[in-house]
Amino acid sequence: YYITNNLRRKTVMEETTVVIKIKDGDPLLVSKQRLTSDSRIFRNLIDECNFEEIDMSDFSTAAVTLFLTILEDKNLGEIRDDMFREVHKMAVVFEVMWLKNDCHRWLRSKISLVTEDHVKSFLFDECWYMLQKWEDRNAMDALISCLSPKNNSSFISKYMSDLRKLELKQIDMMLKLGGGYYDVFLNVMLYNLVRKKDLSEKLQHLLRKMNLALCCEQNEELYLEVFDTISNLSEISNANLKFIHNLTSGTIREMSSRRRKLKQGTTRTVVRDWKKYNDLVNTCKTLNDIIESVNEDRVKSMFEVIDLLLKVYHVKTPNEEERQTFITTLENIFTDPGNKMLQKISKEYLDILTDAVDYSNLEQSDQLITLLNEIKSNDKLTTCHQNVIIKRDKYITVTEDKEWKDLYTFKHPGTGTCTETGKCGFILSDGKITLELCTNSEDYTDTGVHFHDIISAHDMLMYYTSSVHTAAGNKVTVVGVWKWEEIWLPDITDWEFAERHITYNVADYMVAK
Repeated sequence: YYITNNLRRKTVMEETTVVIKIKDGDPLLVSKQRLTSDSRIFRNLIDECNFEEIDMSDFSTAAVTLFLTILEDKNLGEIRDDMFREVHKMAVVFEVMWLKNDCHRWLRSKISLVTEDHVKSFLFDECWYMLQKWEDRNAMDALISCLSPKNNSSFISKYMSDLRKLELKQIDMMLKLGGGYYDVFLNVMLYNLVRKKDLSEKLQHLLRKMNLALCCEQNEELYLEVFDTISNLSEISNANLKFIHNLTSGTIREMSSRRRKLKQGTTRTVVRDWKKYNDLVNTCKTLNDIIESVNEDRVKSMFEVIDLLLKVYHVKTPNEEERQTFITTLENIFTDPGNKMLQKISKEYLDILTDAVDYSNLEQSDQLITLLNEIKSNDKLTTCHQNVIIKRDKYITVTEDKEWKDLYTFKHPGTGTCTETGKCGFILSDGKITLELCTNSEDYTDTGVHFHDIISAHDMLMYYTSSVHTAAGNKVTVVGVWKWEEIWLPDITDWEFAERHITYNVADYMVAK
């Protein structure tokens, strides 16, 4: 009996445990159930390929031990920063999807709270690694979206102190993180020009990608110092002298164009003509109708394009060729320097919209989500730093059921130092026919908000958010101008209006082109 029982226990152990080889120390015996319950890769290795040992010695012993503990607890919990990359890597490699999602949530939580430079450096490195290793853009987009409105000059100065160590795309990400803080990049260039004889490839790239017209407008003295320093490099090549000449000539032209555009923007006060927009929504039935509306200046942003797509896809689902032609045409419109500057759409906005459409039972919802994801991955059409999302602070009833004033707090990045009483912002007058920007000082009396002339109705778009909890307890949020949820999500009722928002286009005041 003793021998038989021992053999039975040995057989059970062999069937239910797997040997994990680690970098340091003796191998670990781990329950097969722990490994296979949430991982398709482990199931394939153990159940299909009959692996009795799995080599995890590429990872640190501490990280493997933590990973196995997390699998047992079914919870990431709090982990040290130095453990994050390996734990996330194992979640991706072994396809433990809940852990991968928890890692993303952990990282986003760190991003939302970050203030110190060394933490910003850690977060940037991790987001960059995920972008390079896994082509996962979401973390970097979240970092840029959260940090670009803030002053990151100290962090950027340290991180870019030696451009030779950075890849070109890292420089691009730094420019986006810089938001509207142009001085830091001019000083970075001066620092990297010390004891240099010619203009390096990295400095050329930085110059190409910067909004030099903005830099010259805001700090002409520092701008000229940079270009004087470059021109006086002891061994600067003729090719680089020509490059600098072309840059400065282009900057002058851009500044002239900016002045014309800003002057035109201040003459416009209508943010939304409700009747015209309703007519637009009702008449757009094909992708080509949307393109024509953009070319005819009836659509001024990708936010409106997306709003119209919800109508077009409900009427008739376009085929693959039509979809690809649509994307290509939009790219050409948005990148053609002869066209007016169209507002790109926020990637965060697209995420909210896509999540909502995913609840739809309509057959064409999958095709629409595919298109929305294509648009999100296209940097020519989307952004994570050029839009400021502004939530309405409050509204004042001017005439019952007829006219209201919406108050928004917003300091425009081009405002500079403000010494006026109250908060910087703007007021929109909302009537039955139009939504208009208030530009008269009398409209702001006793509101606690004051207005700067740099605020432009042309750069504004209004949208609403509504939300509801499903029977399963899931919260669904919709965004847009017209009530598309009524036809896309007819089984979900009792929507609660959340708030009005303004998305403000600040692309002209961002240091990254």
